[in-house]
Amino acid sequence: MSFPNRAGHFAVLSVVAVPAFLFSAQPRELHSRVREVTVFSDRAMVTRVARTSFDPGTHIVRFGALPASIDRNSIQLDGTGDAILEDVTFERQHLTHTPSRKERRIRDSLTLMNDSLAGLQAIVEHAGREKDFVLNIAKRLTHGAEKEAAPVLDPAKWAEMVSFYRGRLDDLDQQTRVAEKGQRHLRQEIDRLNRELRDISGEQRMYENQVLATITARKQTDMTLELSYVVGNARWRPAYDIRVNSETRTLELVYKGKISQNTSEEWENVKVVLSTARPEAGDGPPELSPWYLSVRTPAVQSRKPRALSAPRAMMKMADKATGMESEAAAPMALATSNVQSRATSAVFVPQSTTTISNDNTESTVAIASLSLPVTLAYSALPKLSPNAFLKATSTNSSEYPLLPGRTSVFLDGSFVTDGEMELIAPSERFEAFLGADEGVRVEHKLVKRYESKEGVLTRKQKVMYEYEITFENRKSKPIALNFQDQIPVSTNSEIEVELLSPDLERNSVTKDEMNYLKWKVELEPGQKKTIPLVFAVSFPRDMEIDGL
Repeated sequence: MSFPNRAGHFAVLSVVAVPAFLFSAQPRELHSRVREVTVFSDRAMVTRVARTSFDPGTHIVRFGALPASIDRNSIQLDGTGDAILEDVTFERQHLTHTPSRKERRIRDSLTLMNDSLAGLQAIVEHAGREKDFVLNIAKRLTHGAEKEAAPVLDPAKWAEMVSFYRGRLDDLDQQTRVAEKGQRHLRQEIDRLNRELRDISGEQRMYENQVLATITARKQTDMTLELSYVVGNARWRPAYDIRVNSETRTLELVYKGKISQNTSEEWENVKVVLSTARPEAGDGPPELSPWYLSVRTPAVQSRKPRALSAPRAMMKMADKATGMESEAAAPMALATSNVQSRATSAVFVPQSTTTISNDNTESTVAIASLSLPVTLAYSALPKLSPNAFLKATSTNSSEYPLLPGRTSVFLDGSFVTDGEMELIAPSERFEAFLGADEGVRVEHKLVKRYESKEGVLTRKQKVMYEYEITFENRKSKPIALNFQDQIPVSTNSEIEVELLSPDLERNSVTKDEMNYLKWKVELEPGQKKTIPLVFAVSFPRDMEIDGL
């Protein structure tokens, strides 16, 4: 096939699976390297580059040792040179088993260990035979052989014999213990190496993926070929360091990408592009199926129906990010990435190349370092916690979308907590909690609960609750604190709930339909303030109430 194109380039062809024996010429092996990788949340697109030259005529070239998880439908070939790309094919070539260097090393170690194990077994058996021999000598000396006279009881000789007997048996027992201990250790190592060998044998592929291309050169020409394909077992996730300075009221947001892969190929010094696109979401919305209604017909059940299994939801991976703050004379500048907005996604392009190991070890690339103004305020829920929590509020004034990911939060140079970043678009506000501040004390106390009965005719009963909520600022600066509380919500028209204190209009307190109360207090350094919360619940005397 011939595809006309502009000078210096040949057309991009998608792959067609054709057996290699249909090619008449021997393919030329190309030495390619991974130049660029676009990483998605669950896969990656890899671009390999190879440079070669052709004499006039038709040639077949081969890209070999491609990953096992390659998507053959994603393979494309492009390039430059005065030539025509005739055909591109994908093939899975079966291989004969050739032990790897690691497998040979393990097998050599197993041979040595098995030889050592046999040597130790020989020591144990030899010690056992010698011990039997010594015991037989002792038995003969003490009892005498059949038809022989009884042994002469010479005390000096007896003492010498007993000393020899005891010392020799101790030596033999010690040799046996040392040899058996060595055997146990060797057996453990042999079992470990055998498991490792089985894992290696399971990982070894008995086939090799390859791409073959037929190229016709019009004249002698130098060519650059670019092979691209999509592979699984690759991913990236966002992570953040949030550093808040309470003195300068600034928030430093370090935006990072954590990349890992296990694709069977090494990505060494490659250009990495991080994409927010989600290929797994498909190319369009799902379609509706008809929603039928029919008359229910009783079914005759002859046996217990089989339970249907529900599909599992995808598991969320949240690797807990931790950090340590270190002192330095001056902060280092952080590398960043360029962001490019596309129709349905954004891509981050780090400014330097990166090496990603083929072992699922995460490598970190810098996406952005943002310095943002921040507003600090305290939040409290006295009914449930005696702590006041410092909260930082800022706005994403950058062009970078902040994707959901783990955060490590620092306050004034110290690590305080970790959490989760939600999806934050450019120009959107976001919050970060900075942990509990022990310089602000919160107390929620029930002062009094009492009941009263109202009316002879109405036969109503009223229960009143009186609480005190106390805040104390032990810091050297004034603070603003937002807090919440609640009163009960009635689900019956005969149950009435009445807020007696505070007054909603005079105290700037808000109450929603669920009777959640929200208000704000200002505290000067060292100031202590107590706020009352009083409410009453009325209901018929003969009614039993749940929840009080």
